[in-house]
Amino acid sequence: MAARGEIPYDAPLSHFGYGGKLTAFALMGNIAARVKGKLLFDAKEQRFTNSDEANRLMTRKPRDGWYVD
Repeated sequence: MAARGEIPYDAPLSHFGYGGKLTAFALMGNIAARVKGKLLFDAKEQRFTNSDEANRLMTRKPRDGWYVD
């Protein structure tokens, strides 16, 4: 509802600033589970400084037809 503008973006349980960071944290945990060894993450650059494999998992090419450039 917040995404559609029906309630304020910072309504309880709808705050995008908090939810986005929480989602990113969970996804980074998934990457850490898949890549062996210690990972070092540069939050400012939004990339791992010591693993190309982990950086490849940070992004993906969407399937055809899902996004329009």
